[in-house]
Amino acid sequence: MASTWSEAFLQDVTALPDARVAFDRYQAARAEGMRELIEAGIRTGEFVPCNARVVTEVALGAALRLRRPEFLQSAGLTLQEAFEQAWAIVINGILQENQSGKKPTRRQT
Repeated sequence: MASTWSEAFLQDVTALPDARVAFDRYQAARAEGMRELIEAGIRTGEFVPCNARVVTEVALGAALRLRRPEFLQSAGLTLQEAFEQAWAIVINGILQENQSGKKPTRRQT
């Protein structure tokens, strides 16, 4: 859906308090579904054990910030591209695998 949002729509959401409230409610409802999916994934072993609410808040916080037209313009991204990158970070992290094929679990000095 993010790919169908125009810059004018995003500016309206940012500028109009009622639109912002409605959009935030929409995002919160999606976040609840995401939390449930993460918890199910943890139970089935698809995801590592983590606090699903923290992951959901990270994603929701990113969604709230990434939709800002001034950010998108300065980053040179569409909303869809920004969401895709944010989602990839949530799913894959940002650490490179080391030579053994494993991601470091803590900061290496």
